[in-house]
Amino acid sequence: MSARQVNTRGTASNVVNWAARLLAMLVRSIPPTVWALLVLFVLLPGVLPGAVALGIYSAGVLTRLFADALENMPRAPTTHLRAAGAGPVAATAYATAAQVSPTFTSLSLYRLEVASRESVVVGIVGAGGLGRLLSAQTNAFAFAAMTSTLITMMAMTIVVDLAARSARTALR
Repeated sequence: MSARQVNTRGTASNVVNWAARLLAMLVRSIPPTVWALLVLFVLLPGVLPGAVALGIYSAGVLTRLFADALENMPRAPTTHLRAAGAGPVAATAYATAAQVSPTFTSLSLYRLEVASRESVVVGIVGAGGLGRLLSAQTNAFAFAAMTSTLITMMAMTIVVDLAARSARTALR
């Protein structure tokens, strides 16, 4: 909705476009740790507030990145399909989806990787996640367990990176 190139012309469309951009900007302007503190006021401490906070923030970031990808894609395939007789929905579905699906998949997997690292910081403020585990291990002076948790975090980052690479290859 917030990509200019995909929207149709008209006042209602411009209002929706503007509102979607403003909402995405507001959501991503608040850091994940602040989202975690806000969500903690609504939900009990645990893993859920951290996941919700990271989900809200990631949705704002991905909205911006997806809109940019849609705005920067070539329009020629859609135009050619329309000229060949395809309807607007079919032309958009076949041309747009084919062009942006590798980018969307890559960006989504990258945000998953970033969110797994941000869960440490969010967990330290009490919203669950790996940070809460690391904080408990630090307080208990369990350095072997801390090392194990950090190695697990590194392994998760590598697995998500490999999954992103394989997804991009499969979508080409």
